[in-house]
Amino acid sequence: MSKAPVKLGDAVETGAYKLDARYVIHAAAQPHYGNYKATKESVREATRNALRLADQLGCKSIALPAIGCGIAGCQIKEGAAAIVSELEAYNARNLESALVVAYSAGDYGEFRKHLEK
Repeated sequence: MSKAPVKLGDAVETGAYKLDARYVIHAAAQPHYGNYKATKESVREATRNALRLADQLGCKSIALPAIGCGIAGCQIKEGAAAIVSELEAYNARNLESALVVAYSAGDYGEFRKHLEK
């Protein structure tokens, strides 16, 4: 709560507590105004800032969910395209790997389509 509210598109870190990780990065893709729906652009910006923050923190790896998809409202086709595009474009200094975590086989299929291009 000390880092809230997180501006749309931004990312902040907290400790991971009992998780097997050093940090949890909270990436804000869903607006708290308007129709409250994440967009392809908000997913893109949140992903970019999560990668940048992980890199600045010296992380070697990152696990990313389908940021902004699901209850946040961005369609998985658009969200997967945005996330994969940011992963491919990011010029990492410390990050060596990224794991994309999908909720369902259908979601995984959307990520796979973009990763295989």
